[in-house]
Amino acid sequence: MSSTSHADLEDIKTFCKRANVKFLSSQCIIKKSEIGGLGVFAEENIKEGTVLLRVPKSSVFSASNSSIANLLLENEIDGMLALNLAFIYETTIFRSKSHWYHYLKSIQIENDKDELYLPPSYWPDSSKSPLSGTALDTLFDALRPEDEIRESYDMANELAHKWKNEFGLQIPNLVFPNDEEVFDEEKFLRFVATAYAISSRVFEIDNYHESGLVVIADLFNHHVDSPDVRFESIFDVCESCGEIGPCGHVIPDDDPDVNERLDDELKTPSQSTEISQALIEELERETALELENSSGEKKDDLVPDECVDITLMKPVNAGSEIFNSYGDLSNALLLARYGFCIASNVHDVVHLAPDLLRFWKKNKRKFDERFRFWADMGYELFTDWFDAKRAEETESDEEEGYNSRESALELSETLSDSEEANNSGGENSWHSNMFLISNGDTTPSLRALINLLTLNTVEWKKLTKSAAQEEKINRFLPILERKFNNEAKKLMITLLAPKQALYVSNLTKVSNPDVRTLLESEATIIENCLKALA
Repeated sequence: MSSTSHADLEDIKTFCKRANVKFLSSQCIIKKSEIGGLGVFAEENIKEGTVLLRVPKSSVFSASNSSIANLLLENEIDGMLALNLAFIYETTIFRSKSHWYHYLKSIQIENDKDELYLPPSYWPDSSKSPLSGTALDTLFDALRPEDEIRESYDMANELAHKWKNEFGLQIPNLVFPNDEEVFDEEKFLRFVATAYAISSRVFEIDNYHESGLVVIADLFNHHVDSPDVRFESIFDVCESCGEIGPCGHVIPDDDPDVNERLDDELKTPSQSTEISQALIEELERETALELENSSGEKKDDLVPDECVDITLMKPVNAGSEIFNSYGDLSNALLLARYGFCIASNVHDVVHLAPDLLRFWKKNKRKFDERFRFWADMGYELFTDWFDAKRAEETESDEEEGYNSRESALELSETLSDSEEANNSGGENSWHSNMFLISNGDTTPSLRALINLLTLNTVEWKKLTKSAAQEEKINRFLPILERKFNNEAKKLMITLLAPKQALYVSNLTKVSNPDVRTLLESEATIIENCLKALA
């Protein structure tokens, strides 16, 4: 949710006026939301298709639009690191001189007690421990600090000192130490908090700006299953200049004249130039002036193709909060990426792979052969067969939603294919598909494994003998989809009972409302599954 303070609204409005941002303020209002922070509300009934917000791309804060854009380009820094560095310099060095300052200073990285907003991976161990065993921990590995963040910090720190030495550009001392060789934990955590705040608000703009911050668009709160608006932007633009149509950066491969001229230019030694602090300040002033001249005119109309829009997908009634969607995300991912959780999240899951692995280790004599079969070939055989079967199903079957095992498989595939999923690929590829979905049902792969482990001796022999022949195995695999027998139910209860007890215990230690929401949600999923087994 937004951490913007109500006191910053006037500054945001000032920026919008200067940047020619069009917000439907006659029909919308920004005010405190019951679910936390600020939100956008309808003042009157608004029709579907209405553009609530239109922001020129020149007024989107991106690395390409920032005061240090040339330095970032020269050093080949892009992506989120470029945006983080740009934000740091605008808010700590250029400050009121920056075209963006009135907007960017509203993005808070600490609370009113001067405590940094940090992702769970950087919380104290006492705050993280109740989340042990949840999907946040075992499926997404989001309790362990990422090596990439420290690597990004070290690179940013090196650049800050380089720019200081070469151009006299002041070092952002709130984030980087004066001595490049000294590591300062407090400054590093401030960098982490900055990256966390930015990543929680970022929008994908196009393949020139890449990711960016969009004023007011980041104040629309998230709705888990029924958003009201969509974010619109033309993504396919020139990567070098951002133009939509033809520009000088797209050169046909078969144009001999152009290629010959480029060859001559490449053979000509380039002249090195030194950038002084005075020149940097002058470039900054020119950039700000160009932005004001290009977007500060009080026009009634903007060119839609050169803007990003927030548009209503359905009508909203007066008094209603207007919601966006951050994606089909579980509370584990919402907490890791955005710092909040929501009750009754239909995308929540309970990950059981670690519990299955512990069970395997504890019962090797009885189940080792079956677990190894599953890991070596059973999982792949089952998912290939299930995918083929699903492809033949009718459209109505495919649209049953999260109450169907087919949709559960789609969700598990999304998790296993994503960068966040743990243990993806190789012999561990099945780990990320072992979970319960929000109504307490199993994913098809989890059901298949439980049934495989509890096959009787005759069924087990038939399965292993037919495994090498596709036609035979495909006739046998449907047995892994069957309803749980008593042995399968006992095995599920053996897996779930300790996990349920852990959640109940951890809930007694929790004061953080978002952590409590996540734990309660996963505990409810387990309870629903146990009720179904009974």
